[in-house]
Amino acid sequence: MATPVYKAAYAGALKLLLDVLPEGALEHKPVLPLVSGGTAAHLLAVDYAVKPVLGALKAQEIHSGVFAVESQLSVSPSGQPVLVPELATRLTKAVASFADNLKTLHPPLPGPNELRDSLVALRVSV
Repeated sequence: MATPVYKAAYAGALKLLLDVLPEGALEHKPVLPLVSGGTAAHLLAVDYAVKPVLGALKAQEIHSGVFAVESQLSVSPSGQPVLVPELATRLTKAVASFADNLKTLHPPLPGPNELRDSLVALRVSV
């Protein structure tokens, strides 16, 4: 979940989306919060505004997330995002950790050949 912080709260558009989700919408789902703010003074918005609402939606696991200060983000003339190296490193580590966690929580499904072989090996008749 990604959001900018304004006046120590997540974006209004995100609130509108979260308001229409049923209670427990994030049950059994891990979440990686990505938050940007104008200054480091908004850093605690992740813990005091974003994580509680994810918890209320019953997110299975809320990762520590990444907070970026506006000065760490920019857009190139071609429209591509540009991150300062320190932020890029933190973001890469957070996403890698999140991906590793997803593999642990949700092992990959068997491929079609593995599934066919398993079913043949069962020799079950209906």
